Amino acid sequence: HVRSRRQRQMCIRDSHYGMKTERNGPSALEDYFRQEGVSLSILRDNAKMEAGYQWNELLRKYWVKDLFTEPYHANQNPFERAFASHKEKIERVMIDSSCDPKAWFKAACHVADISNHTAAQPLDYRTPIEVRDGETPDISALCQFQFWELVYYQKHDTFPKQAGNEALGRWLGRASN
Repeated sequence: HVRSRRQRQMCIRDSHYGMKTERNGPSALEDYFRQEGVSLSILRDNAKMEAGYQWNELLRKYWVKDLFTEPYHANQNPFERAFASHKEKIERVMIDSSCDPKAWFKAACHVADISNHTAAQPLDYRTPIEVRDGETPDISALCQFQFWELVYYQKHDTFPKQAGNEALGRWLGRASN
C-alpha cells in the first residue's frame, strides 16, 4: 500500500508516556519505541532533557535521525499546534466530566485514544490506526462509557470468592494492554 508523504506524516498516533521528572525522558522514549515502533527521525526543540547522554545514546542505538527547530520559532514544530488542539480537547473532556484535576493524565490518554480512532480528511477519511496498521479499528469500547463515569468493577483481591466482591469506581478510558 503506497501512501502519500502527507498521509505518512499524518498517520502518527497520539500517545502519552508519563514521566515524574525529566530524568525519566529516556525511559519514556524507550516505552514509545517499544509500543509504537522506532521512528525514522525525531523533530525536537533542543530541550535539555532531549540533549542528554542517555537520550542521544538511544537515538544512536536505533539509528534515529535527529532534526531540530530553530530556537524561539514554535511555528517550525508542527507538534506545537497539534498539541494546542489536543490540549483543548483534554480541557473539554475534563470540564464536561467534572473529573478530579488529578486525573488529567488519564484524560489526555483517553483523548489520544479517541483521536487515534477518528477518521480524518487528510487520511482519506481513515483513522491513524488504519493507515498505520492496515486494519479498521473497533470503536465499540469507546462508545460504552464516558470518561469519569461511575462503574462497578470486580475486586480480584478477595479469596475465597465471596458475595459482594464488586466495588464502585470511575472509568478512566480503555486499558492500553
